[in-house]
Amino acid sequence: MYMAEGHCWHMMAYITLVDVQEIQIMATKPKLYYFNGRGQMETIRWLLETAGVEFEEAEYLETRKQYEKLIQAGFLLFHQVPLVEIDEMKLVESRAILNYIAGKHNLCGKDLRERALYCNRLYQNIL
Repeated sequence: MYMAEGHCWHMMAYITLVDVQEIQIMATKPKLYYFNGRGQMETIRWLLETAGVEFEEAEYLETRKQYEKLIQAGFLLFHQVPLVEIDEMKLVESRAILNYIAGKHNLCGKDLRERALYCNRLYQNIL
């Protein structure tokens, strides 16, 4: 009986630890990396604003050296920006970033049909 109680306490402690870690991940503001301009990052900014998510602009990429530093670090999969740091991930490719943000904040409909009717059309018109 004591082992069962101890086991339950252990599981409760684990669940609490996981919940705290998730809260810390969610509390971190997304960080945006792009050139000093609108371009492909602008739609990502719009979606974050729509979702009510505060974000921060990383230092704008103004020199080739800053850009190459991101490439050398392995952050730019296709050697292209935008790059968004969010939920302990470094996401590239505009559509992948938009899909992640929309999905995370329930902005893409309740089912596959709504996603096809609304979100996919929206992405095609914006991008």
